[in-house]
Amino acid sequence: KEGSTTWWVMMVAHKVLHFAVPTFLLLTALLLAKSLRRTEKPNWRRFYARRLERTVIPYLIWTAIYLVFRLRFVHVPREVAPVSIGSFTLPALLVNSSEWRANLLWGKAWYHLYFLSILIQFSLLTVLLFPLFKRYRFGFGVLALGCLCLQLGVFWINAVFLYPVLGFSTPASSVLWYVSPILLGSWLGFHWEEWESVWKRHWVQISRVAMVGLILYRSLDIAETQGKEVNSTLYNTGLSAYTTGVGLLLLKLGGWLTTQRLGTVLQRIGNWSFPLFLIHPMMLYFTGSPKVHALLLRLPFPIPTLW
Repeated sequence: KEGSTTWWVMMVAHKVLHFAVPTFLLLTALLLAKSLRRTEKPNWRRFYARRLERTVIPYLIWTAIYLVFRLRFVHVPREVAPVSIGSFTLPALLVNSSEWRANLLWGKAWYHLYFLSILIQFSLLTVLLFPLFKRYRFGFGVLALGCLCLQLGVFWINAVFLYPVLGFSTPASSVLWYVSPILLGSWLGFHWEEWESVWKRHWVQISRVAMVGLILYRSLDIAETQGKEVNSTLYNTGLSAYTTGVGLLLLKLGGWLTTQRLGTVLQRIGNWSFPLFLIHPMMLYFTGSPKVHALLLRLPFPIPTLW
């Protein structure tokens, strides 16, 4: 029930865990940059062939799977409405050109596929980032400040132009929405030997940025949940600061875990994280059915404890 203790616990947990995708993008940028710096002149044909195999093809396959899933199980009336094309009749979901644009360009076949679209966009921009980080030397602190200004600019342009004027309603599916984690991750990949010194110099600032971002983001989010009007630029800036800061903190934590026995266990679990992430909406959909939900309510402990 909305407003209940259980509802608030689930809502807060859901919002606090929003660092997952930005952290994934930061680490992906880091690993790609580390692989590219090994040679003075990267083999771009091989690079993009691997991106096609590891990102584009899975993206297209899972987009098709979730489109079929929506038609077979979800049954949204406007999507399953029959549309005649000559002698054929197809569901509106497969005919509407705006649906195809959203599903293929922005990963909207299901709510979580946008991150694969962002990976594809980032891969296309990598050929531009490589000479930038190779040719120009600037410190982590300078880049972090530049990322903050650039990210603020993106959020402001979206608030005053992209959404109200152009009607662009899916900015979080654009690679520009994650400028900070992607650029910082790329810098770390090209200067990995400096990570320890960066951490020693900036760990306090990184922790403060994450904490202040969380406070700003959560306070505005609670206000919005209560029906109050909030500034979208401040909201998104707080969220970006929090998720980017947490991503860097988790990078350090991950390095420490590699020296612990628990790290081996987590690594094995992590090997399954990508397929589990892709399939988890289906699991949530089926476990949310009335019969399964009734069974969960009969458990001797509350649902948040189960999660």
